[in-house]
Amino acid sequence: MTRADFADVRLGDLLSCDPFTGVRQDSDGGEQIAYVTSALVAAKEVIEQLPSDQTRRAPKGRWASFGDVLLQCRGIERRTQVPGAIVKLDADLAFAESLILVRVDPTRADPDYIRLYLASETAGAALAAAATGTTSTYLRPEALIGLRMRLPSLETQHEIAGKMHDMQAHLASIEATAETFRDLISAAREGLLTGALRVGATEAGPDPRRTGEHRRPAPRVPHR
Repeated sequence: MTRADFADVRLGDLLSCDPFTGVRQDSDGGEQIAYVTSALVAAKEVIEQLPSDQTRRAPKGRWASFGDVLLQCRGIERRTQVPGAIVKLDADLAFAESLILVRVDPTRADPDYIRLYLASETAGAALAAAATGTTSTYLRPEALIGLRMRLPSLETQHEIAGKMHDMQAHLASIEATAETFRDLISAAREGLLTGALRVGATEAGPDPRRTGEHRRPAPRVPHR
């Protein structure tokens, strides 16, 4: 696959509706609905569980649903990559006004691929350039429509998105293993420094040199 296999397209031509922002979190009146915050999008690339935050009075037409991409739209000049997440949950979700919803037409593009692209450094530079404001920059939803990008075939998009998913899952497994080792090292350090664990011991326990047990004679075994 070469650059010639990538078509030059506008993001707006790949969407099923114009991008739009969310709503302010409200605790008074109306139907209660799960609410996606900007912090959640910064922490999670995939939203697979109902958020713990909730809101009320969220207009039904401004909800996110399965396959929608949520992109941060404030303060992006401080980032090389703009945080974004894709909804992989069969539920309607309200979302913060500091987020932009990007609804991809799955017959034209893979939503996972678009999320990966929007979170890339290449897209980050273009999005930062399109943002407005001085003290705090803001990316307007309409600016996304004209964003130009290089797009491979739909089949290749699926392959790239699948490969990146596998790599991220492998990375998550490595990070979980590293966290386990950090916990073990921390526990060993505390044990060694307090005498609860002997150097070279395979099991935790008091050091016999501290308790005097190493001086006790072995029990006699009577001869028969």
